[in-house]
Amino acid sequence: MEDTQDIIAKEPALPAFANSAELSRSESKEVTKPSSPRGLKRYVEWMTRGRRTGRTAYVLREWDLPAPLSGAEWAVDTKFNAAEELLKDPKLKATIAAVLKNGVEIVGAIEMKVKQKPSVGLPDETRIADVDLPRRIQHVLASNGIRTVGELRKTGDDALLRFQDLGSRSVAFIREHLRGR
Repeated sequence: MEDTQDIIAKEPALPAFANSAELSRSESKEVTKPSSPRGLKRYVEWMTRGRRTGRTAYVLREWDLPAPLSGAEWAVDTKFNAAEELLKDPKLKATIAAVLKNGVEIVGAIEMKVKQKPSVGLPDETRIADVDLPRRIQHVLASNGIRTVGELRKTGDDALLRFQDLGSRSVAFIREHLRGR
């Protein structure tokens, strides 16, 4: 039987800077799969504050994505599985065929309604729900019966300050962006 000193002497010496973590990393040079799946991907377009624009893009390559709408960005749907989606919705077959032919297909662009930016020039009949305001302000106004920009413009600052969860900074924001007084 060999002596332990003989075994140690037969192993190649490690460089002085090598530590066990570097050694284990260099020994385990396994081939790993890329983290992103290949093939058909679904992207959803998101606006600020987590709202969807209604547009969904199916693409084979990320660089085929069209430019997002102003203030929006595309986010990959990591849970998308083309085979499972085809089983759930057979209408998706035409969309996938268009992607294979053209490289990209946008779904939902026609029925999309983008909220308007708050500005002094908004018409009085514009619904508060159609204005890109913070959700908290929208909920406070809706719960107090204010449904349109015109109703909001007619409401005085003292009345707005009496609304629960609407403080002076929120009223100043509304006055600056919508009221035009």
